[in-house]
Amino acid sequence: MAQRPLATAIFGAGNIFAWPPRALMRETGNPLIAEIAVKRSLVSREVAIDVTGRERFGIWCFSEAGSEPLCFWFDGRDGLLLEETLVPDGRLIRTVREAAPPPLPAIGARVLGAPRFARLMSVFSLSATHALPVRDVRVDRALEEVSFELASGTAVHMSLRLSTESPFEALVAFLESHDARRVRSIDLTVEHRLYWVPR
Repeated sequence: MAQRPLATAIFGAGNIFAWPPRALMRETGNPLIAEIAVKRSLVSREVAIDVTGRERFGIWCFSEAGSEPLCFWFDGRDGLLLEETLVPDGRLIRTVREAAPPPLPAIGARVLGAPRFARLMSVFSLSATHALPVRDVRVDRALEEVSFELASGTAVHMSLRLSTESPFEALVAFLESHDARRVRSIDLTVEHRLYWVPR
């Protein structure tokens, strides 16, 4: 017979002294909460609960033909939809756009699976790591591709299935040897290949 934790044995499984943090996460069910840490003192009979909220990384907009986009804040750690928001205007807020057929995802859903979301997030890291600001980020779930635009107006297409390291290395090396203002588009959807179209 498996031994129960001391707090569970003394107070019972329903007492807060016996609750693990995961149980509290299940009870709240709130996508805005990232972590819950529980500190207990059986001597002083005190419980301290530390709640860490999820940070809003950007806005994800889903659009259907003939209707207004439905937009949500999403977090940059797990890609969870946090809460509904207005359609962003301008380029100050990181925005991802996706043409999605119904049913549209709901609050608390993941926008992409973990590996593909990590590859998408690496697109935004281009600004920090390579000083390449990106804008107009769009996801095509059917093709498993992401497209975005550089400050020069150059359109870049990249696969969400492939590792991001080699495509970004190829992109940076290409831009170091070419004037981006003379490049209409760059295609990185094929592994170990870079295709480009001049203006």
